[in-house]
Amino acid sequence: MIEPPGILLIDDDPAVGQAFRRRARGLFSVTATTDPKYALDLLRGPQAFAAVLSDLFMPGINGVTFLSAARTLAPRSKCYLFTGKVDYGSLRHDLAEAGGAHGFKLGLERAGQGDGVHPEPADGVHRQSFQR
Repeated sequence: MIEPPGILLIDDDPAVGQAFRRRARGLFSVTATTDPKYALDLLRGPQAFAAVLSDLFMPGINGVTFLSAARTLAPRSKCYLFTGKVDYGSLRHDLAEAGGAHGFKLGLERAGQGDGVHPEPADGVHRQSFQR
């Protein structure tokens, strides 16, 4: 059996990781964490990730700083910066600062209001589908 591509997701809200894991079931192997240091340790390890997804706003480290480090540690991984709060002008700037990461706005439905995560490409930034 072919193993699905791995995705590393970092967000300070554990509900985002749980919802993304549900949506990606069967398509991707999702490792979600709220700890940026642990995420960087994972990138230093033997597991390869096809994609690294990071929230823009997190305590202690922002997504731009995290993805800059991730691109150094895992240069073959696609990097994505997401946020639920977005000013598209500043997002374009943040993406450029993160070394060309892709960006999207994340819509998260709370428990009982749907099935979780709905990525919405940031208009004028980049459109990327999550397909194998």
